[in-house]
Formats: sequence, C-alpha cells, structure tokens
Amino acid sequence: MLVVVLHPHFTLPGGAGKFVLEVGSRLADRGCRVIVVCIRANPEIVEPFREKIEFREIGGALSSSFLFWLMFPWGCMKIWRALPQQPFVLFPQVFPANWWGFLYKLAHPGVPLLWMCQEPSAFIHSRAWLRALPGGLSKWFAHLLNPLLKLLDVRLARSADRVLANSRATKREACRVYGYDPDRVLLCYPGVNTAAFHAAATVARRNQVVTVGRLTRFKNVDVIIRAVHLLAGTVSGGVTLKIVGRGEEERNLRRLSHELGLDREVVFCGSLGEAELVRTIQESKAFVLASVDEPFGIVAVEAMACGTPCVVEGSGGPAETVLDGKTGFHVVGPDPAAYAGKIHLLLEDHELFDAMSAHAVLRAGLYSWESAADVVANCIGELLKAEQLRSVRPSR
Repeated sequence: MLVVVLHPHFTLPGGAGKFVLEVGSRLADRGCRVIVVCIRANPEIVEPFREKIEFREIGGALSSSFLFWLMFPWGCMKIWRALPQQPFVLFPQVFPANWWGFLYKLAHPGVPLLWMCQEPSAFIHSRAWLRALPGGLSKWFAHLLNPLLKLLDVRLARSADRVLANSRATKREACRVYGYDPDRVLLCYPGVNTAAFHAAATVARRNQVVTVGRLTRFKNVDVIIRAVHLLAGTVSGGVTLKIVGRGEEERNLRRLSHELGLDREVVFCGSLGEAELVRTIQESKAFVLASVDEPFGIVAVEAMACGTPCVVEGSGGPAETVLDGKTGFHVVGPDPAAYAGKIHLLLEDHELFDAMSAHAVLRAGLYSWESAADVVANCIGELLKAEQLRSVRPSR
C-alpha cells in the first residue's frame, strides 16, 4: 500500500506537521510505504522520521509569501511531477496542500483521496485568521480575492472521497462550510507522545504560566500578557509567564510587556527543543491558550500529559479536550481579567491544582497516535476496497 501525503512544509515543530510525522511513521509500521511531498523540510524536524518516511521537497517560496501564489500553477506542476508513477492513495493535509490534492483528483478521478481536515482552509473561511494576517500585499490580496477563494475552496473540497476531522468542532465547521454529509466525515484526534510529555514528580512546580505557539495575532498572546499584568501583586511570590515560539507579532508583544512593566515577569523563550519544552511545561502551574476557535490545540493535550492544567478559550478543539473545572478552565472571549482569575486559582489553591493535575494526566492518556493511525489506516483500506469494487464492475 503506497500512501502519498501532501503537506505545505516542515519549518516549525508541532501543529499539523506533527500529525503527518507521527501518523506517517505508524502507517509505515503497519506495512505502508509513505511518501511525503512538501515545499521544504527542516532536517532537524524530519530527520528522526527518515527511516520510515520518504520526503520529496520541491523547493521554492513558502505559502505565506506572495511569490508562492504568483507561481501557484507552476508549483502544482512541480508537486504533481514529484508523485510516484505506481498507484497510490492521496492524503493531503492543511491548506494549500489540500488544493494540490483536490486539483490532482479532478484531473485523475480514479485516485483515492482522503483529506485530513485540520480546519476548513483558515485563511479563506476564518475571519480571525484574516484579521491576523500581517499587513502588506499578501493581506490586501487575501481580502480582495476572498469571495472567489471561498467559491473555489468549496468546489474543490467536494472532490475528497473521505474526510477526517481533528475534533467535533472541526467536523461541524467542515459540514457547514462544504456541505458534507456528517457520515462522510470521521473523527481522527491527534495524539500525544506520553513517553516525552509526562508528569515528573522530580521537577518542582513554580508560580509559572506557559503558552506555546506561533506568535500571530490569532493566538491572542497579548491577552495572556495583560492577564499576568493584572496578577501583579496578587500572587504570593509573584508570577512568571514563559512564551514559547516565534512569529511576526513577537516585536509587538515585547513592546507591550515593556510598556506594562513586565520585563522580568514575561520571558520570551523562542523555539525550544522537545526536552526543554517538556521541562518548561512540567515546571508550570498553568498552560494558557487564548486563541478563539482553535481547531484542535495539540499543545493543550501535551500540557495535560505533563500534569499541567490548562486555561483555554471555551471554543473549538480545546473546549473538547480540556474539561472545564476538572482538567482546567474555559474562558469565554479574549478577556484578560477572566484569564487572570482562573490562573490565580491554579497558582494559589494547591489542593485544586493537585486534583486538576491528576485528572489532566488521565485525560491526555485518551489521545494516542496509535489510535489516530488506526483511523487513517482503516479509511485507506475502505477506499482501496471501494476502488477495487469499481474496477471489477462491467462498464456500460
């Protein structure tokens, strides 16, 4: 069984790229040959998976640049030329890789296509993501062409034979946006590597809050900084916020921290290796994710696996994974005061923290990469069986 995964790039750890690597390696363990076609693959990210997965890089500009869209037809041809000659199942991932797959499917209807819908193409259908785009020519074109892109995206998405969604929230949104029958969309939750992300009794907890993710407007990290400012003087021993990640909003966030007098309290960690990231989460008493309608939010599950309760926006995937009042708290809207109140409880109420920490570890154990690979493998098997049935039916 040959599975070809289409993914934009592997330039930052985590996110949808982690799904590709973890599930792809487990499909290989099940006897599949897995090829990943992408623009670029950072060796530090993909090297541990090269024994099981073949990576084919086409090079060129990343999808966040205007040049990529200017050369989009040529890029599609490069992607298609990188595909193998023998029969395969096409498994596209996040935008614009899903478009590469949909267009190929339209030209080659006999190719089985399984789409992993991490979210309906965010830069097209999400107002929050559109507002979060950095200024410049790309943002101007994104807004100008948005009505056309919506029409194209909905039309192309209908070419998928089967669709997987990473949460019930994503499934509902995919059915709403694309008009899918709910039976056509199956749930496939990402997992967590509990060998790496785990609670450690030997690591002392601090009055520390951590957030992890790409620093974009969509993540609402400024809300978390303002919440920490409101906590100043209310927490015995003080509080520290560690921000893990990089992005175009980093300069603005540093400026905000300085203006609020939080130069000591807010620490910008940049990108961390997995071991250092795990330790940072293990040391913290709260993980915070303030983005609205986050499709899944795998970092919240990883934090729970480390025994760190989560304070999250009560929408999207985190509203499913984090149990309000048991493994963390839900907050409605980007309200710094609301986040500050929930964080304060976790920092000051030790019995509450201990109870939530224990429940968080149990909750995270429900999300495994083996289960995700099982769902993908079963869907691929069903698609191949359906294709075989079609091929033996006599034509009119």
